[in-house]
Amino acid sequence: MIFTKTSLSFRHLIHQRAQPQRFLSSYDVRKRFLDFFISEHSHTFIRSSPIVPLNDKTIAFINAGMNQFKDVFLNKIPPHCPTAANSQKCIRVGGKHNDLNDVGLDSYHHTFFEMLGNWSFGDYFKREACDLAWTLLTTSPYSIDPRRLYVTYFSGCDRLGIPPDLETREIWLSLGVDPSHILGFGVKDNFWEMGRTGPCGPCSEIHVDLVGGRDVAAKVNQGFSDVTELWNLVFIQFNRNEDGSLSQLPMHHVDTGMGFERLVALLQNKMSNYDTDLFVPLFSSISKVSKAPPYAGRFGQQDELGLDTAYRILADHSRMATVAISDNMYPDNNHKLRRVIRKALSVAESSFKVKDPVKLMKESCSRVSELLSHTYPETGKNLRKVHLVVEHEWQLLRSVRDSAAQKWHSLVLRDSRLVPLQDVDAPGMLAAYNELSAIKDTEVLGDLSYRLFDTHGLHPELIEELCQALGLQFSENDFNAKLAEAKEKTLTLANKRDSEFLTKQCLDELKRNFAVTDDSAKYNYDRTKSDGVTYVFPEVEATVQAVLREGKVVEGERVTEGERVAVVLDRTCLYHEAGGQQSDTGVITGEGWILECDSVLNCEGYLLHLGCIRNNVSTANLVPGSKVRVSVTETRRVANMCNHTATHCLNAMLRQMYVAPNQKGSSVTERQLTLSFSTYGQQVTSSDMLEVDRRVQAVVSAGLPVSRTSVSSSQLMSLDDVTLLPGETYPSQDIHLIQIIGEEFVSKEPCCGTHVANTADIGHFCLCSVRSSGSGVKTVTALTGKAAVNAREEGQRILDMIGSLRQTIKAGSHDNQQLEALNRSLQSLKQKVSEDMVPYDVRIKGAAELEAASKELKEQARESLRQSIEREMKEVLKTVTSDYDRKYFVHFLQSTSDLDKISLQKVTRMCPTHLPVIIFAYAEGELKARCCVPKVKAAQDVSAEKWMSSVVEAIRGSGDTPRGQDPRLIYNLRPLRVSGSRLHETVRRAVEAAEQQANKLFS
Repeated sequence: MIFTKTSLSFRHLIHQRAQPQRFLSSYDVRKRFLDFFISEHSHTFIRSSPIVPLNDKTIAFINAGMNQFKDVFLNKIPPHCPTAANSQKCIRVGGKHNDLNDVGLDSYHHTFFEMLGNWSFGDYFKREACDLAWTLLTTSPYSIDPRRLYVTYFSGCDRLGIPPDLETREIWLSLGVDPSHILGFGVKDNFWEMGRTGPCGPCSEIHVDLVGGRDVAAKVNQGFSDVTELWNLVFIQFNRNEDGSLSQLPMHHVDTGMGFERLVALLQNKMSNYDTDLFVPLFSSISKVSKAPPYAGRFGQQDELGLDTAYRILADHSRMATVAISDNMYPDNNHKLRRVIRKALSVAESSFKVKDPVKLMKESCSRVSELLSHTYPETGKNLRKVHLVVEHEWQLLRSVRDSAAQKWHSLVLRDSRLVPLQDVDAPGMLAAYNELSAIKDTEVLGDLSYRLFDTHGLHPELIEELCQALGLQFSENDFNAKLAEAKEKTLTLANKRDSEFLTKQCLDELKRNFAVTDDSAKYNYDRTKSDGVTYVFPEVEATVQAVLREGKVVEGERVTEGERVAVVLDRTCLYHEAGGQQSDTGVITGEGWILECDSVLNCEGYLLHLGCIRNNVSTANLVPGSKVRVSVTETRRVANMCNHTATHCLNAMLRQMYVAPNQKGSSVTERQLTLSFSTYGQQVTSSDMLEVDRRVQAVVSAGLPVSRTSVSSSQLMSLDDVTLLPGETYPSQDIHLIQIIGEEFVSKEPCCGTHVANTADIGHFCLCSVRSSGSGVKTVTALTGKAAVNAREEGQRILDMIGSLRQTIKAGSHDNQQLEALNRSLQSLKQKVSEDMVPYDVRIKGAAELEAASKELKEQARESLRQSIEREMKEVLKTVTSDYDRKYFVHFLQSTSDLDKISLQKVTRMCPTHLPVIIFAYAEGELKARCCVPKVKAAQDVSAEKWMSSVVEAIRGSGDTPRGQDPRLIYNLRPLRVSGSRLHETVRRAVEAAEQQANKLFS
């Protein structure tokens, strides 16, 4: 909106015409709403869900208050209460509701906002919903003048065969609403649908005239900023069927949503949401830190420098980033969050001219936390995490800018269409521009747009922006189709191992004829203490539903000995691969046959038990309907249980040690466990990981109980300190929550894996390796139980061997042969220390001990070598100095070492200064030589370089002159790698060449 002098008077008029009874802070506005429904009208308070959807793959963020109740409306789960109310955190930055590009330009668009809502799940319906809404708005303390409010109802649709919702119209009339303020609208404005099919129904909106004292019925739903929608009451009473027809739902629901920021602006008598106490404190902090002029509330042309727009963008984006990161969403998992953070940092840098944009954004985020933490405690609890992620993103942004800025700047000079683009520092922008510039058509089809996404890393919004800048048309439908096709291919590749047994045709046949496999018995096992702690895994009696062979369902055919098949049972106690945990193995016993099951795969609920048949008779009568017994391989199951529970303990300890640990994945096998994580720029040190190792072992020793409870997604969201895997989608019901709680330890994770009943049953924990596995990602490997004990024992044996080796080295008085033997032992121990299953503390301590031993050994070797060379040279030089006719001196040192280099510069200094000299030496697997020619002997055709060139040619080496030296006087043979078996022959040729050339040069 562009304000002129007239419009400024218009704003003043608003302040004069409708003053509320008293100023309500945003906190009071929110509290009054919740108190009205919860305390006065017995609604159940439902905590705001995290902005990361738990069980909805169709959206990246929670963008409406109804999201967490979607499965109730879809009749997938029963409601947990008849009526509810809450204030829901929402983010809209993409898809149908994409407000990102509008933020800052007007008075009401936001990326993060709150939605106030009340719900009825089969309890009250239209009349009560309207009555409650009208009462709240028009009575104390909101006390909005009813003459400023307009209500709408659904006027029907002949094309769809939906009649007008006259019932709602009559309800508003009965509540005393002026008939001229009750307006009917069609499907676009007043009929709500969840999707193409599913729950739907008419809605009734409440609009407010921000000025008052006039008739604005004609402005409702016409896009005027001074008449805006305040509250939407949705009456879910129909189901949209596949054929497009409507049928009545057995249970009617009410879903309402009111924009909190709009309501606060109205009640605080502000024309702009940004003039309320939700934003003004943020502007004050920004101004204080940046020293910029205070926020003046200017829009459009009045905001000539764009500073007020920058205030709004930075404040809004700080709110969104603070809330999102506090709810454990990370930029690595959501490019839209990364885009918002980077835009905020760029605005802080460019518009507020600060040297440290991180400081400015962190201050803004801190103020957001202060304002919201009383309602959303996680924003206060996770502020350090918010700061750390913002700092890390700035470092990444600077790195990307440094590599791309110059090229992009030169590109913009050539093509001015690129000037308005944002995210120009996104990797792949240059390559994407080149590809789009080369196409001849104006429409960017699926193949190209998907390549820009998959190969160059551009997300759809950025592809669309780039296309628009270049005058091209981005086909979103084409892109989505190509993306779906690529996902299908990926899924096909992932299921390639199943294809031997299961084809789509085969799966369709299973769906037509059989129920999915009931595998709930996988959790039915008991812990006993009769003779130590053991676990008892009862057998399960089951029925064969289908036998699969070569991609077909086998009917009535016999299976031969050793043949590999897949068997689908009606129930099983075997665990299929899921949640990072490998599948069980086991035995399925039928009449006259046994299937040795080596893996279990889940194919849309049908569990394939794969294995080879072992017959008790010549052929096995393995046919559908056969009764069988299923038993699990206990040793493998228990090992998996120990490793999976230890993985939870490890993950919880990482969360204690680091501010923002982001789990990237895990793997649980009977042999070991691995966990990958990042820490957003926080350094992972060896001392940290040694402490993690110690703490996890302490949890194991503490014998903490491990509980499994089944919860719904709404119950899960109501709990504190629950660790959720970023990007993971959880079911609405029957989520298995694994909890391990001690005095100073808490682990709460939803998990479908199998676990021990007490951490003591893990026995022992041993962290083995910590390695880098990608940009900023660490992967740790650990062992439990007997494997951990064995690793500890082997680790101690290695440390003992290292200690013994050090003592031997310190004893001294070793000849070269003994030193080389000690070095071989040292290298062998280095190899042992670096092996995968060596305890991490042994790896760290052993490496340090071996490094010290290596230095000691080298010092001894260096001294031994020096003495050996001196003895050898003194002995050789006796004959040289007594031979007055000698013209040159060529010698290959017999003294050698695998532990230290030989300084030929020192050796040549021992030689007579009047003789040309070449000294050869072999050390550490390399042959080298130094040539020195006295200045009195050097001439144009006689030089060290010329002499050494014959050697270089003879052994196919290369030479050079030391820096700052004269090649006539000094020239070296570069170190030449020579194996021991070739050494004698190579030295022979080198010496012969040196002597032959010397006879020519110095005769």
